[in-house]
Amino acid sequence: MPAGRLDGDHIRAEVGEDPAGEPPERRREVDHPTVGEQHGRVLAASDRARCRYGAQVLEAERAAVVAAGRRLAESGLVVGTSGNLSARSGDLIVVTPSGCSIAVMDPDDLVVVDRAGAVVEGSAVPTSELPFHLAVYDATGTGAIAHTHAVASVAVSCLCEVLPALHYTCVLLGGPPRVAPYATFGSDTLAAGLVAALAGGRQAALLAHHGSVALGDDPDAACERLELLEWLCRLHLAVVGATGGAVPAVLDDAALAAAADRFGVVPPGPV
Repeated sequence: MPAGRLDGDHIRAEVGEDPAGEPPERRREVDHPTVGEQHGRVLAASDRARCRYGAQVLEAERAAVVAAGRRLAESGLVVGTSGNLSARSGDLIVVTPSGCSIAVMDPDDLVVVDRAGAVVEGSAVPTSELPFHLAVYDATGTGAIAHTHAVASVAVSCLCEVLPALHYTCVLLGGPPRVAPYATFGSDTLAAGLVAALAGGRQAALLAHHGSVALGDDPDAACERLELLEWLCRLHLAVVGATGGAVPAVLDDAALAAAADRFGVVPPGPV
């Protein structure tokens, strides 16, 4: 097992450790740019952005993302550098950087990218989960995305394909959240699975063996849904534990539609 280090929200192999035995110099020629090269490109893009957009891009969205990160930390949903956030305004997206705790980040730590993922402003490298943020923005009209590795959400993501409707508040998430199949973090496969799990107006989903994702008009709304999803996952674990693994009767479509009507939200579509 190669040595690892915490970078962003994942364990990555140390530079120079290659299971195929290929020297790192050769890998850089045929694979990815070095960290220094990548950082240099980010800085150059940031300089161009300041000329085009002014001193700082998406100032209000930056502040909202920072506040949301602190909210999630205070809720106990993030540990270390796990989790990431983003907010969209037009064709620009502000995202959290790789390797930075969202509990203590400042507005200047954030990175602004365009809808293709190219850095517009910022001196850091965007979160490794940028592909799924971009894919979700392309597929939905959401204004913000929140993602964590909260314990109950990860646990439930290992147990089922859809979180059973044990409580009527699941309608505030667009219906019982689906579980996207496991795929490597940062991959296009993970992004596609998440988009599919959110189809039909779902506002939250679980990523198998990974974590939870929620959408919102702004970062605070996305965090509120993420907190509700974690609570529903804790409820599921409590019920399954109390029944010895059996899931009792769940709320039917009529009950969920009635709850949605009382909340003034769109009734859930098919699971």
